[in-house]
Amino acid sequence: MNALQRLELFLTGKAYVGKRRRPGWNGTLPFFAFRCPEHGIVEDYPHGYYSRLSCPICKVPIIHSNYIDKIEQEVLDG
Repeated sequence: MNALQRLELFLTGKAYVGKRRRPGWNGTLPFFAFRCPEHGIVEDYPHGYYSRLSCPICKVPIIHSNYIDKIEQEVLDG
């Protein structure tokens, strides 16, 4: 992560790190870095209606945020 992303992570609890595509996916999704209390800084994409971020290791939902919906739409639009 660059300095701006680390600052965003510190201030908001999450930081946009870019669009990624996993094997078998048709398109890309925005990925965010955030802190899991057990595993430290991890990356995941928003899941479900509430765009929650869950730790990919322990699967515990960490962040529920409409902010992520807004960022996701901005990324997809531009």
